[in-house]
Amino acid sequence: MKLSYNNNTFHQQLFQVKDFVNKINKANDADSDWQFYDAFAKELGRSLSNISAEEKTQLIEAFGKVMSPETLQGFAFTKPHGYAGDYEIIDRMYTYHTSPDERLAKWDEYYHSIPSVKAVRNRKTYIKNLLAEKMKMHTSEQSFEMLNLASGPARDLLEFFDENPNADIMIDCIDLDRNAVGYASKLLTEYSNRVTFHNKNVLRFNSSKYYDLVWSAGLFDYFSDDIFKRLVQKFLKNVKPGGELVIGNFCTSNPNILYLDLLEWKLNHRSADDLIKLTTECGVAPENISVDSEPEKVNLFIRIKKS
Repeated sequence: MKLSYNNNTFHQQLFQVKDFVNKINKANDADSDWQFYDAFAKELGRSLSNISAEEKTQLIEAFGKVMSPETLQGFAFTKPHGYAGDYEIIDRMYTYHTSPDERLAKWDEYYHSIPSVKAVRNRKTYIKNLLAEKMKMHTSEQSFEMLNLASGPARDLLEFFDENPNADIMIDCIDLDRNAVGYASKLLTEYSNRVTFHNKNVLRFNSSKYYDLVWSAGLFDYFSDDIFKRLVQKFLKNVKPGGELVIGNFCTSNPNILYLDLLEWKLNHRSADDLIKLTTECGVAPENISVDSEPEKVNLFIRIKKS
């Protein structure tokens, strides 16, 4: 199936959405023209600021079930938990969830294939590898201690413990969503002696403890630069000398920015230079800053070492 892509009027877009959804639902997987959808979704995301609220409602309705909670992109758009990037959509990305409806499953398979979703899964691998590296270097008789900001489903921790059952590590997890805390607590029941969950707002959370690692996978790109810097300064105080504060942030090179706009998933994308600049403005010496990336180069990780 091949469709032409042009910069279209709203009514043409409306027709194309309905037409494309119908063709995808009827097509064999090999015939699904996802390259067209990539381009078309960008066009739709770009056009949102130029259409009325009523037209936007019509546009979303034209997708039918494809933009309902029955698909991953629909779940991301409708936000049944009330906010973008909730623990359930993240865990569905982690576990390659697909709809039991074969027609809708095609859309979920597409969703799992895009760079930004791969990047979310890659950050799970990143923190597991980072913790394994830290544990090898940890020589203290005391347990390695970690603070996890906006811990979400905590499947990354579950996998880490399953893969490293003897790891001497104690983790404090902070999340504002009570449901996320409940979900993650059940997931990590077997390791409840090593993980403590706190249903707190990161902005208001205060602790007198010091940690070998303070980690945030996907929280800071929801914050303005001012709040970003305030939290860096705040949580650096909780890092032990020689420890690290490591923060994930989506990069400006993300090819799915306009697609995320279509799903009303707003992030503050930042380049490596942006992250370094914000951190140095917090008074951190450049030699204590480094930036990593996952394989898609969509999610960056700024590492801030405590002197």
